[in-house]
Amino acid sequence: MTDSIDLMKLVSDGVDHAKAGRAVEMYQAIYPYFERGALSLKSHYAFGWIIYYALHQSGDAKYSERKEMLAAYLRLSVARPHKLHSMILTEAIRLYKNISDSKYALRTVMHNSGEKLPAFSIVRFMELWQFSNLREGDWRRKTIEGNITPSTTEKLITHYVDELTSNTELSISKEFRAVLEKALTLYPDSANLLAQYAAVCCKSEESEKGVDYLRRAILISPSKSYLWHRLAGILPDTANPRLKIAILYKALAAPGPEDFKGRIRIGLAMEMAEAGAWQQALYELEKVKTTYEANGWKMPGDYRKLMERMPEGTRPEDPSGAYRKIVHLAEEFIYESLPTKEASKSYHKPADPKAIDRNGRPKPRPVAWRVTDAEGQNYWFTPAQHSIPEELPHGTRVAIRVVGNRIVKAELAENK
Repeated sequence: MTDSIDLMKLVSDGVDHAKAGRAVEMYQAIYPYFERGALSLKSHYAFGWIIYYALHQSGDAKYSERKEMLAAYLRLSVARPHKLHSMILTEAIRLYKNISDSKYALRTVMHNSGEKLPAFSIVRFMELWQFSNLREGDWRRKTIEGNITPSTTEKLITHYVDELTSNTELSISKEFRAVLEKALTLYPDSANLLAQYAAVCCKSEESEKGVDYLRRAILISPSKSYLWHRLAGILPDTANPRLKIAILYKALAAPGPEDFKGRIRIGLAMEMAEAGAWQQALYELEKVKTTYEANGWKMPGDYRKLMERMPEGTRPEDPSGAYRKIVHLAEEFIYESLPTKEASKSYHKPADPKAIDRNGRPKPRPVAWRVTDAEGQNYWFTPAQHSIPEELPHGTRVAIRVVGNRIVKAELAENK
C-alpha cells in the first residue's frame, strides 16, 4: 500500500474492526507503516484507539506484545490528557499486575528454561505518560454490583509503590508524592493507601512515620495479613522481640491462603531461632517447605540459612500456644495510637450462665457494661476482658479507646 488515502482509510476502518474483536490483527497491519513514518499525524488518534483495543483484547500472558503496543502508543501525537490516554493507563496497570501476580510461577518456569523473567516498569512508563495527565475520572471510584472498587489512580499508586520499594535505584518524585497525598485526602478510609504511604515513608528513611501510618491502616482493616507483616518488617531494631513475634502471628492468623504466608513463617522462624527456640523455628520452616514444594517454588535463601544453623537432632514443636500468650502485645501496640476518652458506667447487664448461641449450644454470657461518654454516646463492653472488676458501681469512670463504635481498650480512669 502506497497511497496515503488508502492508509488513512485502513486506519479509519480499522477502529470499527478493532471494536469488533479484530484489534490485534489491525494493529499488526498498521504498525509497519507507523514504524517507518508513513502514518500521517491525522491518523494517530485513530491508531491510538486501535492500540487500546489490541491491548484490551490481548491475553494476560502476552507480556512482550503488550509492552510493544504501549511503547508504540507513547510515540503517538495525540491529545493529553484525554480519555484515550487514561484508558491506555489502565492497560499499563494491568500489564504490571499480570507480571507481578505470576512472578512466583514464572520464576520456576524461567529458571528451568534459562529464559529471563518478563519485566515492565510502571515507574518508567509514568515518566512518559505523566502524572499531570490524570483526569477527574481517574480519581473516581466505581460501584459494581453494590461493591466499591478502587479508582484508577489508587490502583496505579499500589503498583507504583510496589516497584519503588523493590528497586533501590528508584527515587520518589515530587509529582508522585503529590498524587499520593491527594489520594489520602480524598480517601482517608483506605487502608491500602495508608499502607502505600507507609512504604514511601520507609523508603525515605522515615520508618517511625511509616509505623504510625501502618497502625492507622490496621485500625481500619485489622484482618489484612499483609498490613501486619509489613508492620513487623519496619519495627526498629530496639523493639521488643516478643512484640515482633506477636505482630507476625497476627499476620499469620489473619484470613488468607497458606500459599501467601511463607515469608511470614520464615520471619517467625528467624525470631524463634534468635530466641533459641529451635524446635518452634523448625516447625515453621517445615510448613514453608511443604508450601513451596507443593507449588514447585525455589526455596528462599533465608530458609536455607536457617536450616544450615539448625542444631542436629531438633524436633519440630507447634508454637501456636506460645504465640497466643503474647498476641495481646500486638493489639496493645496498635490501640495505644488511639486517643483516649472518658466514659461512665450507665448500665449493668448481669451474667447469664444459661445463655445459648444461635445454634442452640450453651454459651454463657459474662457481665456487660454500658458506658456513656460526655457527648452522650453509648458503648458496650465486657469488663472482665479488660481486667476491670465487674461489680463496680454505676458512675465508675473508665478511660476507653474506640474503633468505630467498639471499645478496643478500657481501664479505670483513676489508674491513668
